[in-house]
Amino acid sequence: MLIISLIAILAGLALKAFLLNPLRLGATKYFIEAARGEKKAGDIGLIGYAFGSGRYKNIVKTLFLRDLYIFLWSLLFLIPGIIKSYEYAMIPYILAERPDLETEEVFELSKRMMSGEKFDVFILGLSFIGWMFIVLLSFGLAAVFYVSPYINMTDAELYEVLKTKIGWYSYTQENYGMQYNYGDAKNFSLMGEINYPQQQIDTDKMI
Repeated sequence: MLIISLIAILAGLALKAFLLNPLRLGATKYFIEAARGEKKAGDIGLIGYAFGSGRYKNIVKTLFLRDLYIFLWSLLFLIPGIIKSYEYAMIPYILAERPDLETEEVFELSKRMMSGEKFDVFILGLSFIGWMFIVLLSFGLAAVFYVSPYINMTDAELYEVLKTKIGWYSYTQENYGMQYNYGDAKNFSLMGEINYPQQQIDTDKMI
Protein backbone atom coordinates (compact mmCIF):
# COMPACT_ATOMS: atom_id res chain seq x y z
CA MET A 1 0.00 0.00 0.00
CA LEU A 2 2.83 2.39 0.88
CA ILE A 3 4.58 1.69 -2.40
CA ILE A 4 1.38 2.27 -4.35
CA SER A 5 0.82 5.56 -2.55
CA LEU A 6 4.39 6.62 -3.26
CA ILE A 7 4.02 5.78 -6.95
CA ALA A 8 0.76 7.73 -7.10
CA ILE A 9 2.40 10.77 -5.50
CA LEU A 10 5.36 10.64 -7.87
CA ALA A 11 3.04 10.25 -10.85
CA GLY A 12 1.04 13.28 -9.72
CA LEU A 13 4.19 15.35 -9.31
CA ALA A 14 5.42 14.30 -12.75
CA LEU A 15 2.05 15.17 -14.31
CA LYS A 16 2.14 18.62 -12.75
CA ALA A 17 5.76 19.29 -13.69
CA PHE A 18 5.73 18.00 -17.27
CA LEU A 19 2.16 18.76 -18.38
CA LEU A 20 0.04 20.94 -16.10
CA ASN A 21 2.63 23.61 -15.35
CA PRO A 22 3.51 24.10 -19.05
CA LEU A 23 -0.19 24.24 -20.00
CA ARG A 24 -0.83 26.79 -17.27
CA LEU A 25 2.07 28.87 -18.54
CA GLY A 26 0.51 28.84 -22.01
CA ALA A 27 -2.70 30.20 -20.51
CA THR A 28 -0.66 32.86 -18.71
CA LYS A 29 0.91 33.85 -22.04
CA TYR A 30 -2.56 34.18 -23.53
CA PHE A 31 -3.85 36.44 -20.76
CA ILE A 32 -0.77 38.68 -20.96
CA GLU A 33 -1.43 39.24 -24.65
CA ALA A 34 -5.18 39.52 -24.13
CA ALA A 35 -4.62 42.24 -21.53
CA ARG A 36 -2.76 44.18 -24.23
CA GLY A 37 -5.54 43.62 -26.73
CA GLU A 38 -3.40 41.31 -28.85
CA LYS A 39 -5.58 38.19 -28.49
CA LYS A 40 -9.29 37.55 -28.98
CA ALA A 41 -11.73 34.72 -28.28
CA GLY A 42 -10.74 31.50 -29.98
CA ASP A 43 -7.02 32.27 -30.10
CA ILE A 44 -6.14 29.25 -28.00
CA GLY A 45 -2.97 28.29 -29.82
CA LEU A 46 -0.85 29.74 -27.03
CA ILE A 47 -1.99 26.99 -24.66
CA GLY A 48 0.78 24.85 -26.09
CA TYR A 49 3.32 27.68 -26.10
CA ALA A 50 5.57 26.08 -23.46
CA PHE A 51 6.03 22.97 -25.58
CA GLY A 52 7.72 24.94 -28.35
CA SER A 53 11.25 24.17 -29.45
CA GLY A 54 13.87 25.50 -27.05
CA ARG A 55 11.37 26.50 -24.35
CA TYR A 56 10.08 23.36 -22.71
CA LYS A 57 13.14 22.22 -20.75
CA ASN A 58 13.84 25.59 -19.12
CA ILE A 59 10.17 26.20 -18.34
CA VAL A 60 9.73 22.78 -16.73
CA LYS A 61 12.93 23.18 -14.69
CA THR A 62 12.15 26.68 -13.45
CA LEU A 63 8.54 25.97 -12.49
CA PHE A 64 9.55 22.72 -10.82
CA LEU A 65 12.14 24.54 -8.71
CA ARG A 66 9.54 27.18 -7.82
CA ASP A 67 7.16 24.50 -6.57
CA LEU A 68 9.96 22.69 -4.74
CA TYR A 69 11.20 25.82 -2.98
CA ILE A 70 7.68 26.79 -1.90
CA PHE A 71 7.16 23.27 -0.52
CA LEU A 72 10.44 23.31 1.39
CA TRP A 73 9.76 26.75 2.83
CA SER A 74 6.26 25.57 3.83
CA LEU A 75 7.84 22.95 6.08
CA LEU A 76 8.90 25.85 8.32
CA PHE A 77 5.48 26.32 9.96
CA LEU A 78 3.71 27.21 6.68
CA ILE A 79 4.06 31.02 6.87
CA PRO A 80 7.46 31.16 5.11
CA GLY A 81 5.96 29.07 2.31
CA ILE A 82 3.09 31.53 1.89
CA ILE A 83 5.54 34.44 1.76
CA LYS A 84 7.67 32.67 -0.83
CA SER A 85 4.60 31.84 -2.93
CA TYR A 86 4.00 35.58 -3.24
CA GLU A 87 7.67 36.29 -3.90
CA TYR A 88 7.64 33.79 -6.77
CA ALA A 89 4.22 34.83 -8.09
CA MET A 90 5.57 36.56 -11.21
CA ILE A 91 7.75 33.65 -12.34
CA PRO A 92 5.17 32.20 -14.80
CA TYR A 93 4.58 35.65 -16.31
CA ILE A 94 8.30 36.30 -16.78
CA LEU A 95 8.78 32.88 -18.36
CA ALA A 96 5.77 33.42 -20.61
CA GLU A 97 7.56 36.39 -22.17
CA ARG A 98 11.17 35.37 -21.80
CA PRO A 99 11.48 31.56 -21.65
CA ASP A 100 15.12 31.97 -22.65
CA LEU A 101 16.13 33.56 -19.34
CA GLU A 102 18.22 31.59 -16.87
CA THR A 103 16.33 30.21 -13.89
CA GLU A 104 18.29 32.35 -11.44
CA GLU A 105 17.44 35.53 -13.33
CA VAL A 106 13.74 34.65 -13.47
CA PHE A 107 13.68 34.17 -9.70
CA GLU A 108 15.55 37.43 -9.17
CA LEU A 109 13.18 39.39 -11.40
CA SER A 110 10.13 38.02 -9.59
CA LYS A 111 11.73 38.82 -6.24
CA ARG A 112 12.39 42.42 -7.30
CA MET A 113 8.87 42.83 -8.69
CA MET A 114 7.26 41.58 -5.50
CA SER A 115 9.58 43.37 -3.07
CA GLY A 116 7.37 45.50 -0.83
CA GLU A 117 4.22 44.48 -2.70
CA LYS A 118 3.31 41.15 -1.11
CA PHE A 119 0.74 42.59 1.29
CA ASP A 120 -0.93 44.65 -1.43
CA VAL A 121 -1.12 41.57 -3.65
CA PHE A 122 -2.61 39.64 -0.73
CA ILE A 123 -5.29 42.34 -0.34
CA LEU A 124 -5.89 42.21 -4.07
CA GLY A 125 -6.58 38.49 -3.76
CA LEU A 126 -9.03 39.12 -0.92
CA SER A 127 -11.00 41.44 -3.20
CA PHE A 128 -12.08 38.38 -5.21
CA ILE A 129 -13.73 36.61 -2.28
CA GLY A 130 -17.15 37.98 -3.18
CA TRP A 131 -16.84 36.46 -6.63
CA MET A 132 -16.32 33.04 -5.07
CA PHE A 133 -19.83 33.15 -3.62
CA ILE A 134 -21.19 33.84 -7.10
CA VAL A 135 -19.21 30.85 -8.37
CA LEU A 136 -20.77 28.64 -5.70
CA LEU A 137 -24.27 29.92 -6.42
CA SER A 138 -23.81 29.28 -10.14
CA PHE A 139 -22.42 25.77 -9.54
CA GLY A 140 -19.12 26.80 -11.09
CA LEU A 141 -20.48 28.28 -14.31
CA ALA A 142 -19.55 31.83 -13.32
CA ALA A 143 -15.95 30.71 -12.87
CA VAL A 144 -15.77 29.46 -16.45
CA PHE A 145 -17.49 32.36 -18.18
CA TYR A 146 -16.53 35.34 -16.04
CA VAL A 147 -14.74 35.05 -12.70
CA SER A 148 -11.70 33.01 -13.71
CA PRO A 149 -10.98 35.12 -16.82
CA TYR A 150 -11.52 38.28 -14.78
CA ILE A 151 -9.00 37.19 -12.13
CA ASN A 152 -6.49 36.08 -14.73
CA MET A 153 -6.78 39.38 -16.59
CA THR A 154 -6.30 41.28 -13.34
CA ASP A 155 -3.17 39.25 -12.60
CA ALA A 156 -1.86 40.00 -16.08
CA GLU A 157 -2.43 43.71 -15.47
CA LEU A 158 -0.62 43.35 -12.13
CA TYR A 159 2.37 41.86 -13.94
CA GLU A 160 2.48 44.77 -16.39
CA VAL A 161 2.42 47.26 -13.52
CA LEU A 162 5.17 45.48 -11.59
CA LYS A 163 7.38 45.45 -14.68
CA THR A 164 7.34 49.23 -14.73
CA LYS A 165 8.32 49.27 -11.06
CA ILE A 166 11.70 47.68 -11.77
CA GLY A 167 12.11 49.31 -15.16
CA TRP A 168 12.07 46.07 -17.14
CA TYR A 169 11.22 47.34 -20.60
CA SER A 170 12.59 44.62 -22.83
CA TYR A 171 10.30 41.64 -22.55
CA THR A 172 10.01 39.93 -25.93
CA GLN A 173 12.15 36.98 -26.89
CA GLU A 174 13.09 38.69 -30.13
CA ASN A 175 14.65 41.60 -28.24
CA TYR A 176 17.38 40.17 -26.04
CA GLY A 177 18.64 43.50 -24.72
CA MET A 178 17.64 43.46 -21.06
CA GLN A 179 17.07 46.91 -19.61
CA TYR A 180 16.77 47.54 -15.89
CA ASN A 181 16.32 50.58 -13.73
CA TYR A 182 16.80 49.76 -10.08
CA GLY A 183 16.27 53.34 -8.93
CA ASP A 184 14.35 54.54 -5.92
CA ALA A 185 10.89 52.96 -5.92
CA LYS A 186 9.71 54.44 -2.61
CA ASN A 187 6.88 56.37 -4.24
CA PHE A 188 5.62 53.39 -6.20
CA SER A 189 2.05 52.47 -5.22
CA LEU A 190 0.76 49.17 -6.53
CA MET A 191 -2.87 49.74 -5.62
CA GLY A 192 -2.74 53.15 -7.26
CA GLU A 193 -1.21 51.83 -10.48
CA ILE A 194 -3.06 48.62 -11.30
CA ASN A 195 -5.68 48.93 -13.99
CA TYR A 196 -8.54 46.57 -13.16
CA PRO A 197 -10.51 45.09 -16.06
CA GLN A 198 -13.75 46.96 -16.62
CA GLN A 199 -16.87 45.48 -15.09
CA GLN A 200 -18.39 45.40 -18.55
CA ILE A 201 -15.85 42.94 -19.78
CA ASP A 202 -15.10 42.44 -23.46
CA THR A 203 -15.47 38.68 -23.75
CA ASP A 204 -13.22 38.71 -26.81
CA LYS A 205 -10.37 39.50 -24.44
CA MET A 206 -11.43 37.36 -21.53
CA ILE A 207 -12.13 33.88 -22.86
